[in-house]
Amino acid sequence: MEFEIIQWNANTYQQLLAFLKDHADESYRVFNSRIVKSSVPMLGVRMPILQKLAKQIAKGDADGYFSLSHGNFFEETMLEGLVIGSLKRPYSDLIPLIGQFVNRIENWMVCDCFCNSLKRVKQYPKEFWDYISFLLCSENPWHIRMGLVLMLDYFLDDEHIREVLSRCDAVTNSHYYVQMAQAWLVSMACVKYPALTLEYLSRCSLDDFTYNKALAKACESRCVTDEQKNYLRSIKRPMETRIH
Repeated sequence: MEFEIIQWNANTYQQLLAFLKDHADESYRVFNSRIVKSSVPMLGVRMPILQKLAKQIAKGDADGYFSLSHGNFFEETMLEGLVIGSLKRPYSDLIPLIGQFVNRIENWMVCDCFCNSLKRVKQYPKEFWDYISFLLCSENPWHIRMGLVLMLDYFLDDEHIREVLSRCDAVTNSHYYVQMAQAWLVSMACVKYPALTLEYLSRCSLDDFTYNKALAKACESRCVTDEQKNYLRSIKRPMETRIH
């Protein structure tokens, strides 16, 4: 079925659901359900299928698609985010859709895949840079994680690196997936800008858990030298065992 040419209504949306169910992979569903917490059931549709669907929908009657309710399955939420990311629209048209969708994020996979799909960030860096500041000021941990992941995906560059680290350091939300995003971001900054990031680590305000996770993640990279890894291990902070 070609979803690029479809006109969306309740009946055609049921055809989409039937397509998703037909392409469900039980082994993938079981695997995903172990690593992703979702309030709705998973079907087990793999990402390449969702990405292809998203591109088709984005080229067609996208507004009709958005006018319908998508919420009975995990993959519906994932697909909606991917469709937004596939739209070739100006920032002013995208931001209302993004603003609505971000409130539906409830797990790391939807958050991170949505961020990675938002390629229009490259066309509107200033606007998205300002939007990230708004996200990071939220009390919603998924808004904050989205801001951190957007910086990781699109703003680890010469122009923004110092402000990226400053913004990351200002985040104090103790939600596990916020702290993991901070650690991931700092570790990748360490890979790309080792001297600058090590200087930051010497004075940062990161809590011990996030700080040590950042060091550990940096040490996992093949781009970090053995000498750098030894140094990173030497500056690890002692801390009590943390259970999640």
